[in-house]
Amino acid sequence: MAQFLVPAGRYRVRAMRGLTWQPVEQEVVVEPGAVARAVLEFGSPPPEWAAAGWLAGDHHVHLFFHGRTQYPLMTIPVACHVARAEGLDYLCFQAELAWLRRHVDKNPDFTAGDFIAEVGHEITTDFWGHVNYVNAVGVPDLPMPPALWPANYQIRSLVDRDESMLVYTHPFGGLTEATAVSRLADPAVGLLARGLPVDVLLGQQVMVDLLSGSTADMAYKMEILARLWNLGFKFGVGGSSDAYVDQGALLPGGFRTLVLPSARDFAAIARAYRAGRTSATNGPLLRLTVDDHPVGDTLVLDAPRTVQVDVWAHSWWGLSALEIVHDAAVVAEIPAGPKAGPIDARLDLPIHASGWLYARAWGPPAADLRNVRDTARAGQLAMTSPVWLTVRDRPQPIRTDDIEFFDRWLDAVADALPGYRQRLLSSGQFGSADDLQRDVQHAQVMLHAARQALHAVGQRATGGKTTSAAAGRATATGQPSGGPCQHD
Repeated sequence: MAQFLVPAGRYRVRAMRGLTWQPVEQEVVVEPGAVARAVLEFGSPPPEWAAAGWLAGDHHVHLFFHGRTQYPLMTIPVACHVARAEGLDYLCFQAELAWLRRHVDKNPDFTAGDFIAEVGHEITTDFWGHVNYVNAVGVPDLPMPPALWPANYQIRSLVDRDESMLVYTHPFGGLTEATAVSRLADPAVGLLARGLPVDVLLGQQVMVDLLSGSTADMAYKMEILARLWNLGFKFGVGGSSDAYVDQGALLPGGFRTLVLPSARDFAAIARAYRAGRTSATNGPLLRLTVDDHPVGDTLVLDAPRTVQVDVWAHSWWGLSALEIVHDAAVVAEIPAGPKAGPIDARLDLPIHASGWLYARAWGPPAADLRNVRDTARAGQLAMTSPVWLTVRDRPQPIRTDDIEFFDRWLDAVADALPGYRQRLLSSGQFGSADDLQRDVQHAQVMLHAARQALHAVGQRATGGKTTSAAAGRATATGQPSGGPCQHD
């Protein structure tokens, strides 16, 4: 029960519990010298959602990570109660490595009813991109502070053994169509998932936070993901708040992941992340099936035919529109009705070749959702991971412009290596000049292997002929190491 000391007058008390329950409010009159009581009761979630088995979680939350605390006595249980009040089912604290060592044997570190929380670790490889450690059951053997090597590719090889998951978080900071190459090539620019195409080209399973940090330049972020999906790489999307709970500026779950796990534990959540049974949202609830296959599934067709697409979306703050995207093209636009309510649609979609399909929903800004950096201004968005479509003897068409896009990406990353080495050397914290030069060479070998994989995909687009774009620049030869580089 909360108590507030207020002057006499008429007040409206409003409460919300995340995105699933309808906000409730009550008007009360406070007489001079008297106590007025407001009792707010939440109803049930939409039945179409409650019966589906989806969980809502935030895998990127901090507690005492960078200082500037406003609540120095806050504990993990208190932060978890805040998250439960935000309608979350699970929470992953991304803590300092010392915290992970202290808590890893106790994970899940906190449970309350159906709610679970664990202490993980945000691996802050500024050059390759930050990743969140989910289903933290061990402590990776990493150099501290992390730098150029090992890259996320090697680190993921370590945690994959425990069926854990690394999620690329705030992956596209500041990237736009006009600035992408220059920012990727600038060694002073961090917080970019330079390693994302490298990891998938070399066969690793990733997940990417579409919603993390900001909703700015969202169309370009979706384009980057679509280009990777166009090349046949299968992975899902999520969302996370990057909230520093003890600082009081943001609440957990403003950006969140909706996940469909087989059980309510972190091992099952990590498996669902790996399988792409996820959606990202800052407001709407969104569900998609194709011939009854949920997101993350692969629907196999013996021949080209029409499939049945069922999509449902709901937001207590209203919806603007819903779109179905097939192989990077919007193939259906479903407007919202005149009243605030769910969109529940079924459509038939002809499928001629292998590919992918996802749904996204938009909604207006809402003051209730201001606990994310820009949702109150930019509006609501939810996006599912794809359903994958395999048509026998009809492979997914490969577009040369997608090959060329990632060829330029790899070139830009290679261009950034010498300058980044110099920055590390100047700091005096990351080893000798010889150590760092070996790290650069390891990175060049890995980039060369990724370029060879891109070249192999490009050959599918040209009937076995190598395009000049796919061939790219070769800066080193060999295969990437599966584990961390050990300095002499």
